[in-house]
Amino acid sequence: MPGVLEIIVVEDHRLLRDELVDYLSSPDWHVRGVSSGRELDVAMTETPADVLVLDLNLPQEDGISIARRIRKAFPEIGIVMLTARGDQADRALGYGSGADVYLTKPTHVGELESVLFNLSCRIRPRDDVQLMLSEHLLRLTHADGRSASLTNSEYRVLRLLVGTPGQELGYAPLCELLYPDDDAVSQSRQRLAVLMTRLRQKMQEEMGVEQCVKSVRGQGYRLTVPIRLVP
Repeated sequence: MPGVLEIIVVEDHRLLRDELVDYLSSPDWHVRGVSSGRELDVAMTETPADVLVLDLNLPQEDGISIARRIRKAFPEIGIVMLTARGDQADRALGYGSGADVYLTKPTHVGELESVLFNLSCRIRPRDDVQLMLSEHLLRLTHADGRSASLTNSEYRVLRLLVGTPGQELGYAPLCELLYPDDDAVSQSRQRLAVLMTRLRQKMQEEMGVEQCVKSVRGQGYRLTVPIRLVP
């Protein structure tokens, strides 16, 4: 079974690097931070990364050079390049050096998280977590037989997330779909937060699945494990 996804953030700005490492870390993602190509080489020797989040402007060796040699040494690795240089020529150079995704700064962390989730599905298919969502039974079932009965609202929020590209939805559309009669935004947001807390607690206690739905800070919610729809 695939283990935890290994992610290395290569960023020389210490505060930004620490923020990215802290934000992206989860039970399924082990995130480390380094400040240069030399530190990256040491980290890769200790535990090879599945995905790099790579700043373009780095001291000593820039991101383009790092991407080229890492791609050659690790053909299957995912590379997300972050840079303030966003014109067409720079983007072409970034993709030509081996980047899978080229994001311009300032980068929205929710977008970066979605990009990493999609890359992780390509690089390491999640056969270890097999969850099935049944509309007929209003039940979430694990491949090992454990299951949890869902309320109508719990089912609807999971169904909405499963059917959304990137498996992420913002607070506003979720509240509008779940609580169309609420006029007060703060009230519907509070109801949504309570629903998510209850859902995550139920999945952890009854199925042993942690953080299946993760809060995207200031934005909304995202699925962190694949869920298959069944009758």
